[in-house]
Amino acid sequence: MNKLGIYIPTRNRRDDLEKCIRHFIPQLKKYGLSIYISDNNSTDGTEEALKVLKKEYRNIFYKRNRNKLGGTYASNLINLLGMGDTEFAWIFGDDDIVKEHAIDTILKHLEGGCDFLQINAEVWNDSFSKKFEDLKIHARNDVAYSKGDHAAVLSQAKSGYAGFMGSIITRTRYLRSELRKIKDDDLAQKEFLHTTLFFRAIVGRTGMLIAQPLIKYHTRSTVPNFALKTWLVSFPAELKELSSAYPDEVLKAAGTLPTINLIGIACINKLQNPQETDTYKAYVRSNSNLGVPAKAALLSMLDLPDAFVHYVIYPVIKRSRDLTMEL
Repeated sequence: MNKLGIYIPTRNRRDDLEKCIRHFIPQLKKYGLSIYISDNNSTDGTEEALKVLKKEYRNIFYKRNRNKLGGTYASNLINLLGMGDTEFAWIFGDDDIVKEHAIDTILKHLEGGCDFLQINAEVWNDSFSKKFEDLKIHARNDVAYSKGDHAAVLSQAKSGYAGFMGSIITRTRYLRSELRKIKDDDLAQKEFLHTTLFFRAIVGRTGMLIAQPLIKYHTRSTVPNFALKTWLVSFPAELKELSSAYPDEVLKAAGTLPTINLIGIACINKLQNPQETDTYKAYVRSNSNLGVPAKAALLSMLDLPDAFVHYVIYPVIKRSRDLTMEL
């Protein structure tokens, strides 16, 4: 059994996925490690691209679901976790990039006997031409986690980083064990199944935060028209399901994006679907994590005339984070 496997769920991101894998191959060849890819019925030539990549590195294992699985991406992730036989699983986003020497660093830490690793990341724009943040977790040194320190792990994953797919590496059997505990009816509704599995799996385990960033975290330039619901409703709700093991204040901090980020998302969603403005306001009002100033700022923005938002606010947001609308 290999020490580590890379597990990538994907759908219709051929170019991103190919770039992701090509950055992995030289590092994995050194140790003979494998990449597992579950493709939820892509229609963009992903399968053909993987055939070429497999000729370059034989330890790429690819499975395409011939019919798109229903529900969210959760069904695809479930299939993915059943593909490999590795001691540790690194579930990795198909549009992110591993940094040089990351696998060397990870294997060195895993040999120390810990049960999980928390992975730091840099934040880049869509084309990886501009770096937005040097560190998602602002730690100068590695941090050792003892049993019972799981709340400290989630405390490091503030401002939505708990939802980042590549942020935790843990034992594959822990993830599979936690997956079996979730009711089938609940799985299809989960947008952040990996987050649920990660933060259940590490409870009572020993681990390590690697302060050095090992991932170039890719922020997509397009904002989908459901993004505000995702970050104000779905993500906080899924984190609250961890309340038996994590304090409320830790879940609140992990589940709340910076106000400026939410304003940007709200601005773009308002322009995409102005008829849904009242629904967006309801999302803001229903979120118990937001403070009064944040709610007031979001509601005020949503109340502004569409033309003012389009010609004044949107250009500022677009320049600051290279964001555009997904129409």
